Amino acid sequence: MSISNLRLKRCLVFHGCCMFRELAYLIIYLTIMGSVCHIGVVFVIAYSCIEIWHNYVESTEILDNVLQKMSPIDRPSCKPGVVPSSARVFTTLRLQNLRRRFAKEDIEAYIIPSGDAHQSLFTSKYDARLQFISGFSGSAGKVGVPTVEEYVIAIMKLLSRKQVGASSFITGNNKWKKMNEKFEKGNVTFKAVINELVDTIWSTENGRPKQPSSTINALPMKFAGKSWEDKIMDMHVAMEKKKAKKYKALTPVAVQKSQKNKVETQGMINSNIRDAVALIKFAAKLEEEIKNGKKWTEMEAADELTRYRYKQMDGTTDVTRTFHFGIPTQYEKECYTRVLMGHIDLARLQWPSGVYGPGAIAYRRNEYDLDSPLKENHFYSDEPGYYEAGKFGIRLENIMYVKNATDIEYYFPGAKFLEFETITLVPYEPKLIIYELLTDLQIGWLNNYLKKTWTTISPLVKDDNRAYKWLNERIKTITITNTGTFLVADISVFIVTFHAIYYLLDS
Repeated sequence: MSISNLRLKRCLVFHGCCMFRELAYLIIYLTIMGSVCHIGVVFVIAYSCIEIWHNYVESTEILDNVLQKMSPIDRPSCKPGVVPSSARVFTTLRLQNLRRRFAKEDIEAYIIPSGDAHQSLFTSKYDARLQFISGFSGSAGKVGVPTVEEYVIAIMKLLSRKQVGASSFITGNNKWKKMNEKFEKGNVTFKAVINELVDTIWSTENGRPKQPSSTINALPMKFAGKSWEDKIMDMHVAMEKKKAKKYKALTPVAVQKSQKNKVETQGMINSNIRDAVALIKFAAKLEEEIKNGKKWTEMEAADELTRYRYKQMDGTTDVTRTFHFGIPTQYEKECYTRVLMGHIDLARLQWPSGVYGPGAIAYRRNEYDLDSPLKENHFYSDEPGYYEAGKFGIRLENIMYVKNATDIEYYFPGAKFLEFETITLVPYEPKLIIYELLTDLQIGWLNNYLKKTWTTISPLVKDDNRAYKWLNERIKTITITNTGTFLVADISVFIVTFHAIYYLLDS
């Protein structure tokens, strides 16, 4: 049986019987297939051992046979005689202990996300529930087919009771609604578990780290622009206007955190300028040393960039640039250029006040009611990308904020228009751009951006000849004129789907 067929076979028989060996094989199998769970979700499924015993034995024998015949190259850590890694974690007893809680909750499966109650990207060790129960220590994972919901539904088809549980305390509302919709279509009941089950078996007595207790320090007024007491009061006023105590949509807290006051806006601008200086100095060094034959690892590059960067008190930065240190192919250049074109089209968009975003710029909310009207000083990330597995990846990311449009080509009486102002000032990779593909409007935006970058950043890198030269080589004015054969985002286009992260910044 092929590995792909075995995937389905194992999916249908992953019934958490008391046979610990089953989970061990599954983890090995998922590791080999690269199918670590999406957003760090691990499935802990428990069913009757007697009901599925023959399926279990058959699938285990097949899996044993496949793994034994697999080339050592495909599983180097499993070769005979290899000493197990000191980082290997055996979670069999933990899983067995967790499964004993299923009956009380009246569920047949349990979903454990990698986040915490605050939906943090990086959680404390106290909240590392996924790592405790599975041994997976990454911040996130990714799975192709099946999806989380498809996986659970496929297994539930074998049972008379079809109930899957999850903690409503650490699962985000939007994620919950999406999963519930898919489960309903598969005739599976998605049940909220009030007391998080991993917490019932993981305590300080058996090695759980203590909850973080570091002191919370309020930013000085010179950075915050408004006291935390006033911000709380503003939130209460906004909630009263909505006549609600609890929110299932975008909350006043989220809206106010994304919309900065004047002091915070200037802090965001200043912090991104400093970050641009750091990134440019690092990029110049990286390029020079690679050309001179020095080998860099990703970890070495990340550590070096951290040394260049400053501790930002007045704002948050997030920037992505794609570099090429050799001779790019025409295909790589076209891919980069197409990403850049979408990146520019969003950045130069203008729209009438009252339009919703950021998931889609539109006159009405999205289906999950998470968008809000775009307002002045809302901050967003403009970050389209393109990836080909095993070949290359491209992403371009700038931070930008909403402001009043100052140069409207077509004026409508009584209408107020808004636009984006980009505050990330790091040049793009000229060798990857096919300028003939750009329209005149895109070239115009790019020239203005490069001019602003040079004017703002060049005085700040004069102390570094290498960085100054690197910057100067990438801000040349583009003189090519194109008639334009490509559609661009314009004032008449108000529904533009784009990759953007709604910035819920804490400053």
